[in-house]
Parts: sequence; C-alpha cells; structure tokens
Amino acid sequence: MPGSRSQQDQKPTAMIEVGQDLSSASLGELQQELQVRIKDLQTRRDALVSELQAVDEQLLAHAGGPGGEEAQRAMQSGYRRVQQRIANEQCLAEALVEVLSAQVLSVTEAAAAVQDHGYQTTSPNFRTIVNQTLISHTDRFERVRRGHYTAVTQSD
Repeated sequence: MPGSRSQQDQKPTAMIEVGQDLSSASLGELQQELQVRIKDLQTRRDALVSELQAVDEQLLAHAGGPGGEEAQRAMQSGYRRVQQRIANEQCLAEALVEVLSAQVLSVTEAAAAVQDHGYQTTSPNFRTIVNQTLISHTDRFERVRRGHYTAVTQSD
C-alpha cells in the first residue's frame, strides 16, 4: 500500500500488562515487549544525558572561581586534577646516605635534615617513608640504637 509504513517502521506497542503472568506469553510477545522496554530505556537515557550536559554547562559557566581554566578543563575531561610528582636529583636512600654519613640521627631528625639538604616531598607522612627506607636498606644504613641510624662506612 502506498503511504503505509512497513511493520518494522511502526513503533511497537506493549502487549504485556504490568504484573501479567509471563508464562502465558508467546515468544513473539516477549520479544516485542523487550523491544518496547529497550526503546523506552534508551529514550530515558538520552534525556538524562542531555540533562547532565546542561548541568556541566552551568558548572563551566560558574567555574571562574578558584582553579579557573584548570577547573574548566578538569570538568570537561571528567578527570580530577592530579598533582605532579616532584623529580629529585637523587633518590631518598642516596640523600639519606649523604646526610647520615658523619652523624647519628633519629628518624625524625633524618627526615628534617634530608629536606634541609634539598630533597623535596609533598608526602604528609614523609617520616614514615624515611623510616621504611632506613629499615629496608641494611647495606647502606646501620641501626645504632632504637630509632637512631647512621650511614654504613664503605671500606675500599
């Protein structure tokens, strides 16, 4: 028939009522019901995506405060800002060897001394990292007494 739509182009309508026993439904009815539900879910998803995009645009419009352009880029990409890792000239163990080569220091004193010596860190628990380094490098550090370390002297 001219002007009529094919059966595939027509929007399927729900055949199964909510709460109806599905055991009496035919396979064709179940497939048609699934198509209807999938289409409804896709329509709902598309509406939510467009609503979320509108919220993102509002956030970008108000992101002129702290962070400015960086905050806008972070919101656009969907990622949080990641702090850049500091690149020190030498590893922590080497810096500790230099600091402890002629003296005995506690872990807290060694952590402060290595930072005074130029080692940079943003760690909130740097003292713990220093302690782990001193304990794990027995070839470089010697425990003098509880909590106090010195560098091992290298004999040629």
